[in-house]
This record gives sequence, C-alpha cells and structure tokens, in this order.
Amino acid sequence: MERFRYDQFCPLARATEILGHRWVMLILRELF
Repeated sequence: MERFRYDQFCPLARATEILGHRWVMLILRELF
C-alpha cells in the first residue's frame, strides 16, 4: 500500500507532513 505524498503540491504541506510524523513518534514514545 502506497502512502499519498503531498510534496509535489506544496513545500509547506511537505514540512507539515514531516512535523506531523515527528509528533506521532513523540506521542508513541510517551505512551510506551
């Protein structure tokens, strides 16, 4: 399954995607 990428549309969306991924990792680390 291929994940949809936003980087071809907007650099800001790309940055948001990267930051969102970091937040997910931080949250998971705090939970476990």
